Amino acid sequence: MNTTKPYTRADRLGDEVKHILGKLFITHVHLHGVKMLTITKVKMTSDLMIANVYVSFLDKLKTPEELVEQLKDQKGQIRYNMGKRIKSKFVPDLR
Repeated sequence: MNTTKPYTRADRLGDEVKHILGKLFITHVHLHGVKMLTITKVKMTSDLMIANVYVSFLDKLKTPEELVEQLKDQKGQIRYNMGKRIKSKFVPDLR
């Protein structure tokens, strides 16, 4: 009997990270010059140590590069808050 799951562990953790980041961007992360930020996709590496986060900005007053720099500046705080909520042994690095 073949009991394979339809999604890999990386996919399931990626969905969890996407959900957690969505809540964090509403409550804890404030970007200047953007009214709406959408997390379009989260791809985890197979070892679950790196999360590649894809975002989309709407109603922006700054360039996408400036907004990504703001996210990079707040990466430590975002990762810390995500670590409190994630159900994983390790908190993945955000890229």
